[in-house]
Amino acid sequence: AEGVRRGDWKMICSNAGNILESVIIPAFPVVERLKQAMMDNGACLSMMSGSGTAVFGVFETRERAECAGDKLKILTREVYVI
Repeated sequence: AEGVRRGDWKMICSNAGNILESVIIPAFPVVERLKQAMMDNGACLSMMSGSGTAVFGVFETRERAECAGDKLKILTREVYVI
């Protein structure tokens, strides 16, 4: 909540998490590969959404997101930069 009040994206990213990842990742290792690929390509946060319908990354700039998106296409069919 403090990060949101301050508008501090780095604080928000460092405090985000999804407990369901501990169950889903062992069954679907591609989730971890996608998360790591985003982090390796400049995301300040990458995690599974909800119960795993998607994996998303938060980037400081659209340019970084688009570059990462191009690289992620080798791991998955669908990549969206919004």
